[in-house]
This record gives sequence, C-alpha cells and structure tokens, in this order.
Amino acid sequence: MKAYKEMSREELLALKEKLNVQYQEAKAKGLKLDMSRGKPAPSQLDMELDFLDVIDSNSNFKTQTGVDCRNYGLLEGTPEAKKLLADMMGVSPDQVIICGNSSLNIMYDVVARSMILE
Repeated sequence: MKAYKEMSREELLALKEKLNVQYQEAKAKGLKLDMSRGKPAPSQLDMELDFLDVIDSNSNFKTQTGVDCRNYGLLEGTPEAKKLLADMMGVSPDQVIICGNSSLNIMYDVVARSMILE
C-alpha cells in the first residue's frame, strides 16, 4: 500500500470507504473487549474476599521495626517486605527495591533516569 501522502484524493476517499466498511463489520460483531491491563476476573476477586476481614481498627499496623504501615512507610520499603520478596527471588534484601504501587511508574523512572545525560 502506498503512503497516505502519495495517494490522490480519490484513492484516499476510496480507502476511507473501504476502512469504514471494515469498521462497521467489526462493530456488528458486538464484541465487548476490555483492553485494560491486568484486570482480574470476578472469580479471582471473589477468591480473595477473606483478606478483607483480616484487619480492622484494632489491628496492629506497625512492622517489627516499628514503622506505621498506615502512613507512607520508608523510601526504600519496609524491611519485612524486602525480606519477603528477597526470599521469593533467592536474593538478599539489599538487592530488592520496594517502590510505590505502580509498575508503570517504576518503568517510567528507570527509562527517564537512563535518558539523563551527564
């Protein structure tokens, strides 16, 4: 197919019509696509309902080292979380970075830092 900038007005209009037909055919299928990333199924969410009953206002929200988990915690992550993940990955806790709750933010930070020229 030619690049759009190389097409005549008539070719562009013909292509537009062809694409509109394809669009209407796809639309007529009535698909309900959810393209969001990492969205669990209702059965997966239901499986975790008991976790909602684990803590209440009488629970102890402090880590073993005294950090109050109701607040932002520590910049490098709580030692307990670092140890848990280190054990799961077979590394030492000092090799684990606990960031915020968004993997996209972490990826952005890594890419942004790698693009900084010194």
